[in-house]
Amino acid sequence: MPTHHLLIIDPSIKVAEDEGVNELLALWPGTHDLCRPVLEPQTAHMMDSYDADAIVVLGSSKKARFTDGAALVAATFAHFAGVASL
Repeated sequence: MPTHHLLIIDPSIKVAEDEGVNELLALWPGTHDLCRPVLEPQTAHMMDSYDADAIVVLGSSKKARFTDGAALVAATFAHFAGVASL
């Protein structure tokens, strides 16, 4: 089975979203890159490439919380399996 690559973009401007990143990485079976363009400007170049099987842009809202990370990963794999078969 090929290794899938995930690009995580954390647009935080004050405090990195470590909890959300850790939740994603606990479920993601492949490799990853973590881009924090404001907090770690040296990672901004990662957004110039589309060499990823999936991209997650972190965000926050007091009213929104995705609580089923396993479903997110499963849906991502299902989507890209369909794309790969085209």
